[in-house]
Amino acid sequence: MRKVQRMLVVLGAAAVLVTGCGGGGDSTEPTLTTSSLTRAQYIKQGNEVCKEGLQGFKEAVALLAKKPAESKAEKEEFIVNKGLPPYQQMVEQLRDLGAPAQDKAKVQAILDSYDMELKAIEADPGKAFSGEPSFAEAKKQAVSYGLVACNF
Repeated sequence: MRKVQRMLVVLGAAAVLVTGCGGGGDSTEPTLTTSSLTRAQYIKQGNEVCKEGLQGFKEAVALLAKKPAESKAEKEEFIVNKGLPPYQQMVEQLRDLGAPAQDKAKVQAILDSYDMELKAIEADPGKAFSGEPSFAEAKKQAVSYGLVACNF
């Protein structure tokens, strides 16, 4: 049971790490388009996207609870293959919604923050075990914008 609890902490830390960087992306970041959605519509639809992401993350945690990773390599593989995909899908779906024209820069900053942390953890999955919160900055920005369901 302690191993499962430790892995839940690690997954939570990985989630916080993914938001920890913040700031704008580089030229390789996917382009965010604008849409005809109002801010309220984007927030409503975005929160639904984030709820789906949370469900995917919970499913990953449930898998880990059933079969805890023992070695560092297994933990890193789990993070990359099971822990990060719900975040990656969430960011992609939020981007696909298209931002309200007046909020494009704010939404882009949120998505760039997630992207930067995702890339950092993909490059060094061990960062998920550093004890620093994953996705902290992106979550902060998302919640401030109104995407409260993205705070997982």
